[in-house]
Amino acid sequence: MIKPKKIFFGIFYFFFFSLGAYSSDVSVFAEPYLVYTAGSFDLNPPTAANPAGEQMDMGTLNGLGFGTRFLVDYNDVIFLGPEFSYSSFKYSPSYQYIETLTGYGIDHMTDDYTIKMTVGLVAGIKLPVIPLRFWIGYNFYDHLRTNWFYWSSTQIYDHYVANFSGESFKLGAGYGFLPFLSANVEYMRSSYSSFLNETDNNRNNEVSGKTSSWMFSISARI
Repeated sequence: MIKPKKIFFGIFYFFFFSLGAYSSDVSVFAEPYLVYTAGSFDLNPPTAANPAGEQMDMGTLNGLGFGTRFLVDYNDVIFLGPEFSYSSFKYSPSYQYIETLTGYGIDHMTDDYTIKMTVGLVAGIKLPVIPLRFWIGYNFYDHLRTNWFYWSSTQIYDHYVANFSGESFKLGAGYGFLPFLSANVEYMRSSYSSFLNETDNNRNNEVSGKTSSWMFSISARI
């Protein structure tokens, strides 16, 4: 089965090596944007009580953020380049796993502190007549940072800063409603395979976590 990463880089390299046909009209620009994200978080880590891993926490993520794409545009048809984004979320848990052998559980995210940073590449095309464009993106750096709270049935007894690292893929579409403004929608899936307890500097590379998000943004070409 072809992996999404190979599909992305296949498209990216195809666009890159196809640019010679449009080399007569090249422009470079930045495209900052403001974004609202609505998504879900799902974590399945191994634990001392359950080494094989089990559903520990899941819920919804909603928040605002910003980002910038630095794009090379060829003949107003093909575009590609790097992208950075930063978002801050409110987390609402819908399920919490309790370690029955110990009597303790974990509420891994707080309402007031969950941030997400991504760095990656995008490649896309613009339609020649109507102001629509479509793109695919791969984030080789996808970082989720939050607070974890250990709790029992009666009290919270410990907390630490948790960091999840992984990668993500996305599909996007945009509609240009002014010469320099665009309304965009994107769907992104993130996969996390590494966890770092920042407080104790303790790392676990057997974590299995994911987010699925819809992102709505307004961007400006400058």
